[in-house]
Amino acid sequence: MSTDPQAAQSFSWGASYAYETDLRAKVLAERIAWLIQIRWAMAALSGLAAAGAALGLLPGKVDYRCLVGVALFLGGANLVFRWATTRYLRKRRLMVVQVLADFVALSAVTYAMGGTATPVPMFFMAHVILSSLFFNPRTSLLLTGVGFGFALLAVLLSSGATVWYGGTLGGCFLFCWYLTSAITTSLKLREQQLEESNSMLERLDREHTQATLRATHELKAPFAAIKSYVYSLRDGYCGDLPPKALEVVGRIGDRCDRLTNMITAIIHVGNLRTAVVSEADFEPVNLVQFMVPEVEEAAVMAKTRHITIKCDLSKEADLTIRGSPRHLHTLVSNLLRNAITYSYEGGTVEVSLHPAKKNAVLRVSDHGIGIARESIPKIFDDFFRSNAAARVNPHGNGLGLTLVKEVAKLHGATIEVASEEGKGTCFWVWFSRLPPSTQGGNDGKSPDHR
Repeated sequence: MSTDPQAAQSFSWGASYAYETDLRAKVLAERIAWLIQIRWAMAALSGLAAAGAALGLLPGKVDYRCLVGVALFLGGANLVFRWATTRYLRKRRLMVVQVLADFVALSAVTYAMGGTATPVPMFFMAHVILSSLFFNPRTSLLLTGVGFGFALLAVLLSSGATVWYGGTLGGCFLFCWYLTSAITTSLKLREQQLEESNSMLERLDREHTQATLRATHELKAPFAAIKSYVYSLRDGYCGDLPPKALEVVGRIGDRCDRLTNMITAIIHVGNLRTAVVSEADFEPVNLVQFMVPEVEEAAVMAKTRHITIKCDLSKEADLTIRGSPRHLHTLVSNLLRNAITYSYEGGTVEVSLHPAKKNAVLRVSDHGIGIARESIPKIFDDFFRSNAAARVNPHGNGLGLTLVKEVAKLHGATIEVASEEGKGTCFWVWFSRLPPSTQGGNDGKSPDHR
């Protein structure tokens, strides 16, 4: 079996509590960062052009002093904008200020390059498009007018402009704004409809999950009562039973245990999916100290099948993550239980925990029946069980790895799986480590982790 994570199939669901609630705000922040990078390039180009003009390498009359001023202006503006992006919360206003600053720079470049003799005024169009994408039509039209004013002023000051040129330039600005605004308005309408449809689907899914949880909760009590009656019969509290009757009662008890376990797992999965998790629910967890009792508990189960657990915990490294000890217990215990269950009797299960750059990597590997390659993408689906797994463990419910997936999702962890039929399976779970400065005093032995 390959134990190389590069050959593994990767599954990353992201943290359900850390998603971006406003996609447009996220895109706006990305565009602000993109504009800052482009502005550095333009500052460098202005500096090179100024040097070329001063040395007489550029054709025509180019005012190199103006280009030097543009390079310094863009560089200084970028330093301010980089500082503002980390502290200034009103990103739309920051975007407006950046657009206006770029209008000033483009106007100066247009003047330096000779006005109508240069295509620089066309670069104003990029900001007209960006304004139409991120602002309402009134604001974007206002910015379009300001951009046209800067472009026309530069042309008038440098080489003069005819009425025809000014009208053509203004028409281009207006047409670009109208076309982009019309397309953006249509896209925003579609986006709103998709958001409403998605909200409705999420509501229906929550209602379905809640209905399932209610049904399973209602089933749990009757099955507990049935188990109680069955064990009363089995233990002779209602008189002696014939051997055949005792055998039947024992089978009924076993079926009740399996159904109770499945109901408990369904409730657990439902609770994980409907839980509203925030940073306040998490705490610093030292994974090395956390894993010690988990491995000791698994070793007790492994002895019944004469399986050896080899443990390698990197105690020298600081492997502290932010997480929920209670939920992490679910993830680790299910991975270890699966490794033991599907190993060949007398085999070995390997558990390791090591740092990898900014991550803490938990590895659980067995040398058992393995998983068919085409089945690997399905193993985290609810109730999925391969034929080989069903033969080895007919009493499984197919929810163990579903629970692993949901806990990984809550923690923003990535899971990688490599397996080969007849040779074993290896799971890697990649957690993000906490920087030392943000760690608290928890050692991972939370009373809730059991």
